[in-house]
Amino acid sequence: MRRPTWIEALLLVVLAVVLTTLVARGGGPAYAGGGGGTNSVLALVAEDVAATRGERAELLYLIDTAKQRVCVYRWNGTRLGLVSAREYAFDMELNETTGDKAVESFEGATRGYVKAQVEAFRRAKEKEILPPK
Repeated sequence: MRRPTWIEALLLVVLAVVLTTLVARGGGPAYAGGGGGTNSVLALVAEDVAATRGERAELLYLIDTAKQRVCVYRWNGTRLGLVSAREYAFDMELNETTGDKAVESFEGATRGYVKAQVEAFRRAKEKEILPPK
């Protein structure tokens, strides 16, 4: 088994300090919520069910509700790596995605796709509001 590099070890220490600070500030644990003593940051850990056979890995989700961002990290016991980062402000403006192949696909919709959909909806809505010339 290889030893973690100093950068990986440093990242783990920093992450542990940040999470400990967030929980300690609130005076009690925040089980489900981005407010209160967590400074709008929510951390969740889940097993990575997509990990290859025989490999054990966990996913760490950091959700910043104030900045409307989510970051996903993968920990396989020796390495912590950023898997994905996404700003979800546009996602929250979508009204209906049923039947949208980009959203329903395994990969999901990109931020650029969602932003384009929201902007098209806004333009259409604006045309409805403007009086005819």
